[in-house]
Amino acid sequence: MAIYEALSKTPSAMPDDVLMRLANNAKAAGDLEKAAEAFGRVYYDFPTSELAPVAGAEYNLLPTAQRLGPRTDPAHVALQDVE
Repeated sequence: MAIYEALSKTPSAMPDDVLMRLANNAKAAGDLEKAAEAFGRVYYDFPTSELAPVAGAEYNLLPTAQRLGPRTDPAHVALQDVE
């Protein structure tokens, strides 16, 4: 998990993938707070990623996590208008 934490703080070509790996490793290790943070970052920081819906679903399954609200950032709203 430490490797993914370090990678999540450095520039990467696939930061959403690194964060999902961190989240899944944290969840498996029982660190639900860290898992929630990483899943939430994928969901909100990378809304166009293929992993964003999966991250949102995983986040909402965590027993200690506050439920995610809808994304209201201008980029996400614009993407919804296009669809």
